[in-house]
Amino acid sequence: MNMVNFAREESATLPLEREYDKWLKKLCKIVGDLEDDDLAYALWEDGCAPEDAAHELTEAA
Repeated sequence: MNMVNFAREESATLPLEREYDKWLKKLCKIVGDLEDDDLAYALWEDGCAPEDAAHELTEAA
């Protein structure tokens, strides 16, 4: 493997990463910027919709 292909593969985003980024952008439109998105990530993993996650995050604050 040459270095160009190696660098390309290392910097490629996975479909799940793109899905989470899209979900997180929707969530941030609802609640604003998140300082710590660990809880948001856990909610995403649990299958919460951004609207439901926003409710959970505001209750947790």
